[in-house]
Amino acid sequence: MSAAQLGCNLLPIIVGITGHRDIPPEYAVELENRVESQLLQLQRQYPHCPVIVLSSLADGADRICARAALKAGCRLRVPLPMAREEYEKDFDEISRREFGELLSQADDIFVAAAIEPVPESPPRGYFYRQAGLYIAKRAHLLIALWDGRETLYPEGGGTFESVDLMRRENGIVFHIPAPRLSAPETVMPEAEVVLQEDKRLSAIEEFNLAIVAQKEKLNDMVAQSKSDL
Repeated sequence: MSAAQLGCNLLPIIVGITGHRDIPPEYAVELENRVESQLLQLQRQYPHCPVIVLSSLADGADRICARAALKAGCRLRVPLPMAREEYEKDFDEISRREFGELLSQADDIFVAAAIEPVPESPPRGYFYRQAGLYIAKRAHLLIALWDGRETLYPEGGGTFESVDLMRRENGIVFHIPAPRLSAPETVMPEAEVVLQEDKRLSAIEEFNLAIVAQKEKLNDMVAQSKSDL
């Protein structure tokens, strides 16, 4: 019996999303398909674990992965770097419409709590950094649509910063090489990288399986009691 069929409170696997905003449009469908494939594989590997995807829904990778998550039947939660009205100032009209459509399908929308102290007159990048840190610190697995360049930005934020934090905290990083307009020489591998099983995720699966078994046992006891009565 799957997590969705059981309908009880099971521990979820949290999947964070990071990646470039300037992914060329011609690669979007292929990347979306690859992310969806990996999320479906995750559900097959850990069938008793609900999968929750955290994406801030910025242009590019965030939305590619959010669409993949929804297609795969995952729950979508959206930690915004700032209030929606302020965040939308970074989008053009078409982007705002797409943003709104994805928000309407999310299970939860909230402003990410700051991980670091707020400086005086914080730059805009500070808030993006906090959203990235929030996702990386809460995810079991980080999917990164990334060109592989280890670039850090003075204001904070950026794909590598999230990947670096995840690595330093021994989190799971699933890197999908992704071209970007500013680094078009990056090439996606022809063969999909396979998401390997991980003992930390297996431990969540085993815990949930024990909950499932206990619930089924209780259901059987209730059914037997009703029969006896």
